[in-house]
Amino acid sequence: KNNFFFNKIDTNFDIEISVRQYLVEKLTTNNFCISILKSIANKKKIIYPLPSEWFSHIENNDIKVNKFFSNTLFLIYALVLTILNYYYSLIELLLQTKYLFSKNKFSKKSYFFLFLNHSNINGFTKNKNYGVVSSVYEINKNYLKTQDNFNFYHTVHSIPNVKIKNIEIKSCNNFLPNITSLYIFFKCLFWLHYYFIISFLLIFFNKWHYGIMLYEKYKSIRILFHNHDNFSEKYFYPHANFIYKPLWALELENKGSKVIQYYYSISNEAYELNQKIYRYKMGFNLMTWKNYYAWDKFHKDFIISNCLHSNPDILVCGPISHRFYDNNINILN
Repeated sequence: KNNFFFNKIDTNFDIEISVRQYLVEKLTTNNFCISILKSIANKKKIIYPLPSEWFSHIENNDIKVNKFFSNTLFLIYALVLTILNYYYSLIELLLQTKYLFSKNKFSKKSYFFLFLNHSNINGFTKNKNYGVVSSVYEINKNYLKTQDNFNFYHTVHSIPNVKIKNIEIKSCNNFLPNITSLYIFFKCLFWLHYYFIISFLLIFFNKWHYGIMLYEKYKSIRILFHNHDNFSEKYFYPHANFIYKPLWALELENKGSKVIQYYYSISNEAYELNQKIYRYKMGFNLMTWKNYYAWDKFHKDFIISNCLHSNPDILVCGPISHRFYDNNINILN
């Protein structure tokens, strides 16, 4: 439930769903599937780091679980992850000291493209209609053409800052705003140490989710402690990590920004010829995103049927190009 540690970011926000999304993405990997197959083949109970709340659901599918060893492994997993989360958060926070007393040059008149690489951007910089950035520009061009000195931010440092049309392409170190205030720095530092100590102790009372989500919560706190002017109008989030909606994305929406999940592929799974037994098994039914770019009506209906959000905002915009390669491709006959 939402409480002091997980502040009520959204009236429809349920931290249990967020934690479940996170664990499904992190734990239900190929190793989990291999463990199940081995347990069936060897007729032994599965041993895998899993929260005890999942045991009954697994056993309902005729898969026996070694509860003691699985719970012990998960406790170790939670302890190690909590320490690592604290370490990563502290390092990131200490690195922010170089920005203290400087001016934040971030512009609210902007879009921020998350988790891109060089090939996703260079199509736009070369005036080609290929790549994620070019596709997003085409979708929003009627609005963008009316804007002066609009910014497209990203974190790919190999792309030089350049102005294309009325759009300035700029690289940033991070999508989180820099900490330029000593007050905010010490506020984050105090919160981090307090949260780490409490969440570490709570693991031994089977309240492991605080420590597991520590790094995610730290990033959302960085957003919470800044004002609305430090954030872009829209953030574009690729569907590669579609299951887990980060806590910081919820906080961005609370600040008035839109976080849009877009798809550069309409299919996420391998083909299944037997349609009678085919089911989506990758966590689509856990999605809680508010905003989507869909390719067509079928794609939109698919998102609506799987999204937990009661009324998602879905724009049907056609295919979204993923990459642009400017190297010559030799096709062998």
